[in-house]
Amino acid sequence: MKLLLIDLAIFLIPTLGFWLYVQVLKLQKGEGDLPLTPVLLLTISGLALVALSLLALGLPQAHAPGEVYEPAHMEDGKLVPGRTARHE
Repeated sequence: MKLLLIDLAIFLIPTLGFWLYVQVLKLQKGEGDLPLTPVLLLTISGLALVALSLLALGLPQAHAPGEVYEPAHMEDGKLVPGRTARHE
């Protein structure tokens, strides 16, 4: 859920920036309509930011050469969390 909210926020940042820009222009010029031209550009840039955030947040952390991931497992009725360990 947290990643979904982060991605949604990243997607909406360009749109919010453009909306603020239009509001400043309205105050300066006294005009009022939101131009439709940059909507496609905002959508593409928002989707690009979401894709980049998914790559950055979704990439696994690297481990040292020679280490192997050991998944979580049960030992003597207790859950042992997953970890990386050196195996030969």
